Amino acid sequence: MIDPFSLGLLILAVMLLAVIIGIPIPIAVITSAIIGLTLSENLDFAGNQLSMVVWEVGTGYLLLNLPLFLLMGQLAYRSGFAADLFAVMYRWIGRLPGGINLSTVYTATGFGAVTGSSLATVSTIGHVAMPEVKRYGYDEGFSAGCVASASVIAILIPPSLPMVFYGIWSETSIGALFLAGVVPGLLLALGFSLYIGIRCWLNPELGPPAAASSIEERLAILPKLLPTLIIIAVVFGGIYSGTFSPTESAAAGSTAIMVMALVMGRVRWAWVKDAFIETGRLCTTMFMVFVGGMLVSRFLVQVDFTDTIIQQVNQWFTSPASFLLALMVMYVVLGAILDSYGMMVLTLPFVLPAVNTMGIDTVVFGVFLTLMIEISLITPPIGLNVFIMQKVTPDIPLWEIFNGCAPFVVISALMVLLIIFFPELVLFLPNTLSP
Repeated sequence: MIDPFSLGLLILAVMLLAVIIGIPIPIAVITSAIIGLTLSENLDFAGNQLSMVVWEVGTGYLLLNLPLFLLMGQLAYRSGFAADLFAVMYRWIGRLPGGINLSTVYTATGFGAVTGSSLATVSTIGHVAMPEVKRYGYDEGFSAGCVASASVIAILIPPSLPMVFYGIWSETSIGALFLAGVVPGLLLALGFSLYIGIRCWLNPELGPPAAASSIEERLAILPKLLPTLIIIAVVFGGIYSGTFSPTESAAAGSTAIMVMALVMGRVRWAWVKDAFIETGRLCTTMFMVFVGGMLVSRFLVQVDFTDTIIQQVNQWFTSPASFLLALMVMYVVLGAILDSYGMMVLTLPFVLPAVNTMGIDTVVFGVFLTLMIEISLITPPIGLNVFIMQKVTPDIPLWEIFNGCAPFVVISALMVLLIIFFPELVLFLPNTLSP
């Protein structure tokens, strides 16, 4: 008879293998958890746990955050506001060395405050930036890497879908997580832009200056910033003034996008329908992921796996920093074989209790985890942002885009280390402005 801890390890290994071979994450997780609960107790016990978890997840108020933020992101993605934002940035800084690539960084940062989805950002900005890249003779592999990498800033700048997911899971204030992502997100944007500017200044062939715009042209295009600024004001002004809860702010943001798109004559039934259909599809997936994750958590508690891990963590690691450094290595490895939500659902059931035991602030860990997800989006072999970028620019080999992303992976890793050793960077705004 296998001992409980070994059973826990076996089920986690089976779950990971199932995901690697291509079984959808919700199915792999739920099935593995039911098998584990059945082997540790019996089938009736597993069935009872499944029904209770489905009820708890389905009736939980916090889960309402996800569909509304998903809808806001889908509407923003299809409304054309990202193209407006890029046009403004391009007019103002396109004449600098690497100006088009710099524009993608700042567009991704601004658009991240509207959509919260890295994949939507890379697809949108890729389509508007790459024609200009070709027009001015930029190095296409480097530029595609810039777009794919800059787009990951969108999941640090609130509202961030991974942060919403983590906040619901860990019962951490979503408002505090949103505030915590601002400083690291802006610092990352600064780091990316400094690297691009210096590299293109030293080697102009990578990104020569685009055509200069007159002051009249630059001022005339500024009104295109208004939609993004209004959405940011509605969402964040509502949350931090106490007018809206995070859930209500997402509803208000979605309404603001629709009203502005209607006023600007951009509303089309086809893209509105697509936005709702995609939101429904994603919500169904997320619901199943949550059910699977909670089932795994209950199974790991049932076999004392979590308590054993906590005891080992207390023996192996003498400080929160050393523990986070070990997790950093673990997430780099997992990021090579899993997508973002796979990384979270397979690790949070046993990592989060250990995080609490080590005395690590859950807000700090949420930003740390989001940054590690960000790195996984631009590293091989999964690198979802890179694959999306390659679909946008099929004439650029995949390896060239990964090569273009490599320096930004290093910059992102340095930001993770900065947060590990100086968590005050993350906590400053939440401690100062948290609603």
